[in-house]
Amino acid sequence: MVRHLSAGARPPRHWQLDSAGTADYHSGAAPDPRTQRAALKRGVDLSALRARQVVAEDFERFDLILAMDRSNLADLKSIQPRAATATTRLFLDLRRPAGLWTCRIPTSVGRRSSRRC
Repeated sequence: MVRHLSAGARPPRHWQLDSAGTADYHSGAAPDPRTQRAALKRGVDLSALRARQVVAEDFERFDLILAMDRSNLADLKSIQPRAATATTRLFLDLRRPAGLWTCRIPTSVGRRSSRRC
């Protein structure tokens, strides 16, 4: 979504964006069908994306690595090399009003399942 939203930015943004998980549960898999449907309704095609796991090199390759929740942030910090240059932060810390901590992450359990961050 960030890639899609920044595509028309003026002045142009020259960002390198990627997505990865802290676990390898779905490595190589396409995004959840519900996520793909929601993105398509907003004009974003995610069908070419494939899941991958965060690797140590990501902490040198990227300046900023964002986690969706505190658990994933702790996982990132535990694998971050000591000499790494990347900053790790919570995604919602970038824009959320003080005290607000809600996001929904689709899970594979049930048709309408999701979990709060």
